[in-house]
Amino acid sequence: MSEFTDKRAEHLLELADAEIPRLADYRLPLTLDLANVCAMVAHLQLSLRHPQATGASAVVARKLVNSIIARLESDGVQVVADLLRLGDDPNYDQVGAHR
Repeated sequence: MSEFTDKRAEHLLELADAEIPRLADYRLPLTLDLANVCAMVAHLQLSLRHPQATGASAVVARKLVNSIIARLESDGVQVVADLLRLGDDPNYDQVGAHR
């Protein structure tokens, strides 16, 4: 990374540190179809497998995955919820398997 890029990123982080607390009540409503929900959860689950995914953002991602699956269950979308739960179980990992 160039020095300019590093300074730009540092500047944006400083601005974000100031902006985020001011917008504590901001909410971004999302409407996703079931296929996109599954894709998003699967990618979050995959990222959470990274050995360095241990910080605050990983905690947020884990809570999001769990709450999405719980919401699916409460909405009666049980089979998809059960399938998504398998994404947290290493016994169902298949290296190189794509669908």
